[in-house]
Amino acid sequence: MTYEGIVKTGDIRIVVNDLTCITYESKQFRFPKSKKVRIRNKWKKRRENYRVEKVHRAIKINDTMFVSSKIYEQILNSEKNDN
Repeated sequence: MTYEGIVKTGDIRIVVNDLTCITYESKQFRFPKSKKVRIRNKWKKRRENYRVEKVHRAIKINDTMFVSSKIYEQILNSEKNDN
């Protein structure tokens, strides 16, 4: 679901933009049973032990906040729960 446009809430303008707010990170999800540093370093080098995950971020510049659509939905749900 993509939202276009700018929403004004209080003093902060919220701009919903998935292109700038969704990034990808690789995280190691498999680890060896051995706790030796030499073995762990070998496992770090193997690509099969990593998974690419989508990360949603909020970026605040002055009085404008750039958010992804997922974070925007969380903001709307929190406002509904407050009322």
